[in-house]
Amino acid sequence: YLDQPWIPYEHVLQNVTFAVTMSELPGLIRELSRKSDAQIEEMEDQIERLGERLFTFEGALNEIQMFMTDPSLSALRCGKLPTTSRFFGPDDNPIGRNHKCGT
Repeated sequence: YLDQPWIPYEHVLQNVTFAVTMSELPGLIRELSRKSDAQIEEMEDQIERLGERLFTFEGALNEIQMFMTDPSLSALRCGKLPTTSRFFGPDDNPIGRNHKCGT
């Protein structure tokens, strides 16, 4: 998809993940270079804490189970599908045509 970034668990990882275009990359590098060592260490610690929960097979299955039984407990969120992709236009995508989640 070219019209929006795809970042898993975006709302949980918003302070430790970054999605920029190539033209925005210099600004991100400047922003990160202004962070103190303590701030970078805190970001790294947060990633490490969330890694087991979100990015292991068992953790991902647990998140899916929570999402299916009580979504308020899960880090997963249902979002709006992009309107375009490299392969489909908005009228060609069989999933996107009737997708209601996140709208």
